[in-house]
Amino acid sequence: MKNIGVLALALLSIAGCSSWGGYIHDSAKFKFHFAFPEGWEVWDKSDDRRDFLMGVYKGNPDTKLEMTATPVAPDIETNELYPFFLDGSGDAGELQDFGIDDKGLVSASNGEGRFVTVRWKGEKFDMRGYRALFLGNRFKLEVRAEVPEEMFMEHEAELNRMIRELKL
Repeated sequence: MKNIGVLALALLSIAGCSSWGGYIHDSAKFKFHFAFPEGWEVWDKSDDRRDFLMGVYKGNPDTKLEMTATPVAPDIETNELYPFFLDGSGDAGELQDFGIDDKGLVSASNGEGRFVTVRWKGEKFDMRGYRALFLGNRFKLEVRAEVPEEMFMEHEAELNRMIRELKL
């Protein structure tokens, strides 16, 4: 949880450093709002079942972010979604030298979710990742970012600002 305090301090120190709204996704299907800052190239790959955005940071194409919203049953509860997400089970079998650095609660502008920061050995670099999961009104929203290890601190505050300004 100490990373969250460091993140909050970093967010305050760079607030206003980058322009927001380079790409804004207002989901008609799931009724949420997600903004990328300028400097990201974003592809909207949404279809009739899910919202799916792929973003690449123009200054470093190895820095990527995916945002996926998919429907869930109306009676699903957080304790059905979060344990599997927080233990990294979805990544552990796929990534070499996978490890979890931190996990806990994360706040969007009007909701709360869970986050986990992870690391693994990529093809070209040691990588770090940030995963966040939110449960909205009949949908789940997952944000997955991956960044080369040496650039993670540079992008961490920006990634967290994207999450903080998410409107569910």
